[in-house]
Amino acid sequence: MATYASLTAEQKARLSEYDPLARGLAGELARLMTRLQACVDLYNNDVSAILTLLDNGEVVPIEAGLADAAEMTDLDHVTLQSYFQGVVAYNTAAHRANYVQAAGAQNTV
Repeated sequence: MATYASLTAEQKARLSEYDPLARGLAGELARLMTRLQACVDLYNNDVSAILTLLDNGEVVPIEAGLADAAEMTDLDHVTLQSYFQGVVAYNTAAHRANYVQAAGAQNTV
């Protein structure tokens, strides 16, 4: 094992390139996780039951106002939500503590 001081100049330079990138991404990820968790909670608490009322393949009108967004059916929303559910598995208290450690608390909200 080595100490930081014993690394080569090139190794230190690579760490210097990596560190701000990783820390900045940790902050962005923490902020995204907050939004994803809110979406997952809304889906789990209300939207999932509402979507089950629709006929399979029923188009849900676009409310997002996003340019070039395509129509989505009830089943498309279920699929999208399954992706979100998988991602928020990385939003535990331990994960969030690591994001705060990397980016600082003020950069994670």
